[in-house]
Amino acid sequence: MKKVVLFILIFILFIPIVNGKSIDDLYKELEVLENQKNLYTYLSNDDIKELLNNSIDIEEIIDTLNSEINNINNIILEKEEKINKIKEEIDNFMVFNQVSKGENIYLEYIFNAESYADMIYRYMVAEQLTNYNNNLIETINKEIEELNSRKEELNKKITKLNNEREKYKELEIILKSVNTFNIDSITSTLEEDIENIKEEIKLYQSIGCTRYMDISICLNIRNSTGLNYPLIKGCVSKDYKITSHKGIDLACNKEGTNVYSAGSGVVSFITYKSNCGGNIVYIYHLINGKSYTTIYGHLLKVYVDVGDIVDENTIIGLLGGESTALINGGYDKCTNGAHLHYVVTEGFHINDFSIYTINPRYMNNFPEVLNGYFYR
Repeated sequence: MKKVVLFILIFILFIPIVNGKSIDDLYKELEVLENQKNLYTYLSNDDIKELLNNSIDIEEIIDTLNSEINNINNIILEKEEKINKIKEEIDNFMVFNQVSKGENIYLEYIFNAESYADMIYRYMVAEQLTNYNNNLIETINKEIEELNSRKEELNKKITKLNNEREKYKELEIILKSVNTFNIDSITSTLEEDIENIKEEIKLYQSIGCTRYMDISICLNIRNSTGLNYPLIKGCVSKDYKITSHKGIDLACNKEGTNVYSAGSGVVSFITYKSNCGGNIVYIYHLINGKSYTTIYGHLLKVYVDVGDIVDENTIIGLLGGESTALINGGYDKCTNGAHLHYVVTEGFHINDFSIYTINPRYMNNFPEVLNGYFYR
């Protein structure tokens, strides 16, 4: 009988892990911003218009890449799950063989036949079992090859995404230095960014973080597997659009409704009474080993402090956006009704998050705009 050969490809492409953010990285960001502060006062209106158009083009490329990366990640997860199931089946088959002293079990099974016809039947059964296992091995090898191909494709997309983000960051700094940038529900000036980074550095130093220490390690951020909805229930009143609205608006709740942290993490920054975004809470998370920031804008009240450890059951504040709106006598010009502006970014960001935002729909299954509710 043909010998069963177990040959499974085990070479899986390495996906590079990006080093976490440190105080040293913040000092470098601070130096760049301070050097650029008054560098572009010579720009004409036509220059600024061209830069804005260029930034929009880059944003659209980034949005497309984010969508493609999300799709590839989903395919990779499905393939890894399928490979694990096939591997388990092969393992069970091989254990059975080993316990049964290899292929001797087949020979004993065949030679114990009571008749020639029975022997032929038993031989066919043994052959089918062997072929079945060989087919499993062939299938898993094919799946692993496809998985490696997808991971290679993912690496190329991520490299391209990072390059486009670097291009955009340069443009954004220039536009902020002349107080011109795309209006979003949460915005900041270059001067505010500089002060925010200084405050962030001061916070980490006060709790004992060393200059080159990974911030996630220093803050002892607990790793989790995903994000929850930041409200008990709600609807979507405005969708994510990278060129004009870098978050998702969650409404269908009255002002004063509890707002929750979307997951385990640490409160990294709080902005009070911003003229665009109102009270804003920033929370750092580690999800499956990768860093993210969630941002909660237009809060009526804030119940947490910077440095607080939170989880998905922590009430971080109350939903605002109505009484706080400028049109209703408040201070926030970027809202006209009760809602939460909810942002998800890759990495740890409190000032340069704009180009690192991803569609929150990649993390949670939100309903379409004004068409149904989500529930925690």
